[in-house]
Amino acid sequence: MVVYIEYALLENVLFDGILLFLSLSAANACISRRKLIFASLCGGVFAVVFPLLVLPPIFAYILKFSFGFLLCFIPFGRIKTKNEWGRYALSATFFFIFSFGFGGALLGLSQRFTAQKLPAFPVMIGFLLLAIGSMFLVRKLHAKRAISRVLYDCVIEASGKKLSVCGFLDSGNLARFQNLPVCFVSPDIVYELWGEEIVKGEGQVCDEMTISTLGGEKTLSVYKGQIQVEINGKKLQKRAYFAPSTNILSREYKMIINAYLWDEG
Repeated sequence: MVVYIEYALLENVLFDGILLFLSLSAANACISRRKLIFASLCGGVFAVVFPLLVLPPIFAYILKFSFGFLLCFIPFGRIKTKNEWGRYALSATFFFIFSFGFGGALLGLSQRFTAQKLPAFPVMIGFLLLAIGSMFLVRKLHAKRAISRVLYDCVIEASGKKLSVCGFLDSGNLARFQNLPVCFVSPDIVYELWGEEIVKGEGQVCDEMTISTLGGEKTLSVYKGQIQVEINGKKLQKRAYFAPSTNILSREYKMIINAYLWDEG
């Protein structure tokens, strides 16, 4: 079997570059293009030279793992703070996870469909597809983490009832009605708190307000109550209006908190 050094070098540079990019992205580390390219080149050269070395198996494994840690260290440069060390360790962990995961997936597919080694082109396509899928999952993970930072435990009180919900603080929600902030809640919250009054038609259960959206003006029913939000162990309680929103269905939170609650806290 003939192995072309330049093709093997280019392939491994590309693979290491993608793995490092995914690992740094997953760890939410700053990515320097120049350092990333240099680390990828180092990884490509090592991948070509390593098979030529004659080492006992234990030393071969130690060398491969040590070089993996070095590849992850190169994009960071000088690491000074504890947080930087933690981010580097997380990047290295993701690098080995992606490396073993991708290698195992490609090896499993090759053994399933053919007893021989897959050609370079199908391997490249499979690797790129795995990379795209992993990048999608990484972005979803970051988005979920970003949302979790602005989720708060809340209690809505109305009609003599109290209901604990998870609220999402949206800095863009500045809606007001009768000089009170408006929070948007899932329709099932409205039914649970004000459902009996709505069905029985007791008194003035709700008012209506008009909001402007990308699709034009929209009229919403609003219900008056109180909201209690726990912030850093302290409880903020304010009067507010609540409007049902179908956009909150199937989300990890049940309410979009109005930003004015913080300003008035």
